[in-house]
Amino acid sequence: MTSCGKLLPASALVLILTTVLFSANITFLSNDPDPFGPLPDNTTIRVGHSAYDDMVLAIFDQSTPPQRVTILENSAQNGGTLNFNWNGQDDFGNNCPAGTYTIVAKSGRQADHVASIPANNNYIDFRLPRDIAIDEGGNIYIIDGELYSVFIINSSGTLVRRFGSRGTGDGQFTEPWGIAVDDYGNIYVSDDTGNNTRIIQFDQFGNYRQYRDLTLYTHTTPRGLCFASDAGGNGVGYVMLVEQNSDDLIALQTNNLATYDTWNNSSLNNPTDVHYDSVSEMLYVTSEGNDYFYRISWPSFINNYVYDDTVAQGADYNAASV
Repeated sequence: MTSCGKLLPASALVLILTTVLFSANITFLSNDPDPFGPLPDNTTIRVGHSAYDDMVLAIFDQSTPPQRVTILENSAQNGGTLNFNWNGQDDFGNNCPAGTYTIVAKSGRQADHVASIPANNNYIDFRLPRDIAIDEGGNIYIIDGELYSVFIINSSGTLVRRFGSRGTGDGQFTEPWGIAVDDYGNIYVSDDTGNNTRIIQFDQFGNYRQYRDLTLYTHTTPRGLCFASDAGGNGVGYVMLVEQNSDDLIALQTNNLATYDTWNNSSLNNPTDVHYDSVSEMLYVTSEGNDYFYRISWPSFINNYVYDDTVAQGADYNAASV
């Protein structure tokens, strides 16, 4: 096993080798040469795998929390001694800087393999998946709050695209929570920047387009998102957001992310997610603070002015009774 205490060449890379709770099938882990570099160079990672099972082999840096550098293997593997090569590059083909990295081997991550999404020969090692959206083509969009990434998976369970990174720049995330996709494939993510709510828009390929800061009415804790297609029949699409600190339900126009209307109803208490049914034109909101969910018609939503507390405009349901 590699030790952090080794005297390393200034340009070398060294690995800390680690297994995790799920890894009853990992019998040993080693790499050679150790350390390796300067780049371009390679190291061979040897894994003792006792039985056929799903296996993930991933490399992380030493930041807090650790950020994934690359996945070397993500598939079902036979038992035996398995060899995997790492060339010192990240998922995007960039050479990693000299330093110490952690390799994590997972095996036997038990779930219903037949029903696992993505399929068990290509499953993703999520860290903190928070929200999900599905487009008309059956593609699945997942936002992970600890990997600071959007994952796009097709209906067959294959990873199509991943994008996003941690930071405060355009298209980066501080603490992402909700995700939605519109009829044109544009993707929306709600991000908690620590002192306000930010809604970020990307195109269908994950390219950054624009963002909107919501700094009014103590909007500081964004949660779930959804897309309301042609709500009200006026040809305009809306991104619906629930805001936990202010107990608001907010509609933003998709073309410029301008605020269209706000439901600021005293009955909402720490709302967590929202869904729009285009057939009935109903909004459904889960409310964590009082264990309710709410059904709100679109006309009721747009007629509810910012400080109108008329509860009758939404029909509420006790979650314990359904």
